[in-house]
Amino acid sequence: RTFTGCFGLTMLSLPGVTGTYSNEILQYGLSCSVKVDNSVLECHVSPGVGRNFRVTINSGGQSSLTHRSNLSNISYFTPLLKSVTGAGTREASTAGGQIVNVEGDYLGPIVSTASLVIVEYGKYPDSWNFSSPLFPPYRAICTMLAAHIKLSCATSPGTGKNHSWRVTVAGQTSSFMHFGTSYGAPIIFTLENKDYEPMNS
Repeated sequence: RTFTGCFGLTMLSLPGVTGTYSNEILQYGLSCSVKVDNSVLECHVSPGVGRNFRVTINSGGQSSLTHRSNLSNISYFTPLLKSVTGAGTREASTAGGQIVNVEGDYLGPIVSTASLVIVEYGKYPDSWNFSSPLFPPYRAICTMLAAHIKLSCATSPGTGKNHSWRVTVAGQTSSFMHFGTSYGAPIIFTLENKDYEPMNS
């Protein structure tokens, strides 16, 4: 990312000129160097997630003034879902705990904490409708399997079929993907009468 302003001489390369960018929950470091004396600074962002980061530049022991216009200077891409695979995607156990591998883009680096990644699934759109008996959606418990592109998730206890999925990473939510995942249909093994005796077929 390139910034214009008053930053010092080109000889003030790292560690003389540094920077950070932050929002309400995250902060990352910038690797910076002056490209044009006193006016142009080139910085490289860190791997990360989130949006609406405020930028602060530190040069010669002084910090830049941060203006409200800087709030949207840096944002990462919104996460994107591509596919789900694994035992938990078709006729899954209603007890939960089965693995679903979730693949996509912009899911974040390995170091992203679990609290920043929320994976939900359910009957669209009812599971996301506050007035629906199917609200709220199920939530999978996930860990990063491959940085930025793959999550390994465990299903929640549940029921139903034709489920849609979406992921939220550091406050940025993907579009719904209608993968059609399902739990197993109910199976009746025996029938008993009021005295708990097996009934004849």
